[in-house]
Amino acid sequence: STPLYSSAASDVYKRQIYTNNTKERLVATLEAAFPVCKQVVGNDCFRAMAEEYALRHPSEDKSLYYYGAKFSQFTDLIIKTNDEFYNVAYLPDLALFEWKMYLSFFQKDRKAFDFGRFANLEKSQLSKIVFTLSPDIYLLETEFPVAIIWELHEINEPFKKAIIEKSKGYYLIERPLYKPTFTHLKRHEFDALTKIEEGLSLIHI
Repeated sequence: STPLYSSAASDVYKRQIYTNNTKERLVATLEAAFPVCKQVVGNDCFRAMAEEYALRHPSEDKSLYYYGAKFSQFTDLIIKTNDEFYNVAYLPDLALFEWKMYLSFFQKDRKAFDFGRFANLEKSQLSKIVFTLSPDIYLLETEFPVAIIWELHEINEPFKKAIIEKSKGYYLIERPLYKPTFTHLKRHEFDALTKIEEGLSLIHI
């Protein structure tokens, strides 16, 4: 008969393979969602961060669509507790920027605005109108102008030594066609769109 320890060892081996495969899937998911963060800190550093994130935030769902939702907060903790990251203090903002771009890509296609219906509204109805933003639209306020890093990544320019000083950034992230993009907003534009996002009627915007 087969010794009992062989069966136990086999079970341990299978669990180890499953654990390793799961970790690799989680790391790969984060690499796909945060490619610019990966370039900023380097492959080895990012992998170490991703593996630590996977330990602290095991997947609770078979779908990994929302798996990176807490990665920005995680990088913020790293920045605050590790002095060697002083020159990438913008990393949490960059991670949040990338996460919104990532989410935008997977949202449903937007529906065309019905200008004809809008034009036919009675004047008394206009003050009661409540607009909604398309599912692919995200508004983001950051402490650092992280779009600079994103833009350098898009044109494949080196940016590891880029000096990014604190300066508020306001962005509208959207996917009008096939690829997410962003628009720099002025503060009053950001505030107005935020009111729309909150569901305020036209008269209160």
